Amino acid sequence: MDAPRRHDARGGGGFELANLWPTFQAGASNGVTITPDGAGGYTLTGTPTAWTAWTQPITLTPGSYLMLPNETGTGATAAVYNGDPGTTQPTTGRFEVTETGEWTARIYTDQPGSTVDATLHPRLIRP
Repeated sequence: MDAPRRHDARGGGGFELANLWPTFQAGASNGVTITPDGAGGYTLTGTPTAWTAWTQPITLTPGSYLMLPNETGTGATAAVYNGDPGTTQPTTGRFEVTETGEWTARIYTDQPGSTVDATLHPRLIRP
């Protein structure tokens, strides 16, 4: 008899959990260009002249979530925020949602004046 197969969020184990991360469009802001790859990934390049972010609203319902920024390169990251990104802390890793509400999905640069050359494959899943 074959050994049981391991199934996890990384795929390759027979199934993959749906990615709840919203779609961001191509664009440019403050000297940084964001380019989607069509498979859920984004390339960011340039040198930001100011703090730069792209946001999308997302409704989350009660339950457990896992936010994986999955970044390579430097100068950008992705996170979700419970409320206004200007007044709340970014959420990554495992977290709980206790009531249905609007969150903010955000892709952003790390620091003005620092070169950005990053590829992000953000994943927001319910494990």
